[in-house]
Amino acid sequence: LFDDGLAFGRGAFETLPVYDQPVWLEAHLDRLNRTLPLLGIQRQIAVTDILDQINRFAIHDQALKIIVTPQNLILTTRPLPEVKPEGIRLAVHPDGHPHRAPLAGMKTLNYLGYLLAREKAQSADCQDALFVTREGQILETSTANLFAIQGDKVRTPAANGRILPGIVRQFVLDLGQAERIRVEEGPLTLAEFAQTDAVFVTNSLIGIQPVREI
Repeated sequence: LFDDGLAFGRGAFETLPVYDQPVWLEAHLDRLNRTLPLLGIQRQIAVTDILDQINRFAIHDQALKIIVTPQNLILTTRPLPEVKPEGIRLAVHPDGHPHRAPLAGMKTLNYLGYLLAREKAQSADCQDALFVTREGQILETSTANLFAIQGDKVRTPAANGRILPGIVRQFVLDLGQAERIRVEEGPLTLAEFAQTDAVFVTNSLIGIQPVREI
């Protein structure tokens, strides 16, 4: 119990939906196993490690959280989130990203900054916080990646170490390439959002969901 995960936040996690089977499990574990050595954790988690536990405890139709610390592998479940087809509201969080290098872009146990920002947004009747740098550059939300549709192209902030390279984000990038849709990774400012036709967010639990108001 009292390893560096609890004492110092040395650990990483992944969250994914499990219906009849887990979705994108291999992609989540690949990202998890890339993160662990960067945190000084010398272990890797195999797909069979997780599938054995899913089968043992008959996990289905749940959100599964996989937590790894130097000495522990912890699995927790919770109900899948409600998807809002009508779109969600985002509250601008103008103080930049709660994570700084070297932890930016990784799903570590040091997630309190995300949680506090999201709770502040929810207190303003929004579903999530939109992280914007003081220069007005869009980053991500506390739980999702962002995309903007402008005419015949789709734009998203680059995963250059400042945002989490989401699993569904990569799915959208791959889909765009397969369908010959222009998907561009690069800087995106809050001012440019006013010129967009639509905005949507992505993560593994909600998939792709529209944003109706910022």
